[in-house]
Amino acid sequence: MPDIKLNKVVKKFGKMTALKEMSLEIKNGEFFVLVGPTGAGKTTTLRVVSGLEKIDGGDIHLDDESAAGMSPADRDVAFVYQSFSLYPQMTVRQNLEFPLNSPLHKEPKDEVKKRVEMVAQLLHITPLLDRMPNALSGGEMQRVGIGRAIVRKPKIFLMDEPLSDLDAKLREELRVELRQIQRGLKTTTLYVTHDQIEAMSMGDRIAVLNDGIVHQIGTPKEVYARPNDLFVAGFIGNPKMNFFECSLLEGGNALDVEKGLIRVALSEKGAAYASRIPKKEGLILGVRPESVKIFEEKGKTRFEAVILFVEHFGSMNIVNLKIGEKIFKSRMGTTYRAEQNKRLWIEFDEERMILFDKETGKAFKHN
Repeated sequence: MPDIKLNKVVKKFGKMTALKEMSLEIKNGEFFVLVGPTGAGKTTTLRVVSGLEKIDGGDIHLDDESAAGMSPADRDVAFVYQSFSLYPQMTVRQNLEFPLNSPLHKEPKDEVKKRVEMVAQLLHITPLLDRMPNALSGGEMQRVGIGRAIVRKPKIFLMDEPLSDLDAKLREELRVELRQIQRGLKTTTLYVTHDQIEAMSMGDRIAVLNDGIVHQIGTPKEVYARPNDLFVAGFIGNPKMNFFECSLLEGGNALDVEKGLIRVALSEKGAAYASRIPKKEGLILGVRPESVKIFEEKGKTRFEAVILFVEHFGSMNIVNLKIGEKIFKSRMGTTYRAEQNKRLWIEFDEERMILFDKETGKAFKHN
């Protein structure tokens, strides 16, 4: 299976630049996820890798070979789309056989039968082989669509939000199945989604994309714990990170948060982190909801807040808190019982706090 390398790739549509010197390296056999909002350039990336769109700058290499002179057929990629795109006049079996009977991939009848049965078993659609597409559910149709890509044994899978049209339960089931299938086949996969849950749960590594620019590449854990900038910090995570305007107080052992609303004391380790920051004003403090700790008693480094309301999500409770006019969130376990308008004490987990430059949006790294 090939590596995929994009080096400063530019793609324009008229005056609009969809990809702005994008650079990515996807490893052999990796499940790599591109995540970002609508219009970020995710589908355009798939199309330039597949050869369906020509690039306007930079270069693409597939397994160390330039893709510049390769047609889409030469690149040997299989596209899985958001829509099911099955041939309505063909049975499931015929839909799966179709890629193997094309002039480019003409296979012997015995091999076609063998591959179709293998894929049907893999995707749990063997009982559906003689049905027509109009007799299938949405999840069954998407399984067939995925099977039609797998049956060809391509070098690369390109998947464009293939689960977004399915209901939540089916999405969850197919996320697990797709990941298991890809690990078994070891096919290099570039997967596109706007859904951060898909990205975080499926990707070996992820790239966070916005407005044609890659903001960060890393494992899901790395991107969540140490975001590069305010966009990544706000986009990845549910609920999203809490943000507070702040400045470093003289001496560097405390933060003045929201113009005197809160004072956050820093330990020796926290002060060492703050000392490496080249500016003292114009900072943004980022704190994940799970790093907002709630206490019943006053403490030396704690500050007072009031509970506005609680959102119950089954697996967790999100407590909405208020200090002055500033509202922020804490993520608590399901056993936590919060009373509206109750006053309590808050502390931030210092080791997981991140400071950002308000002007550039860039994070100041811990090390």
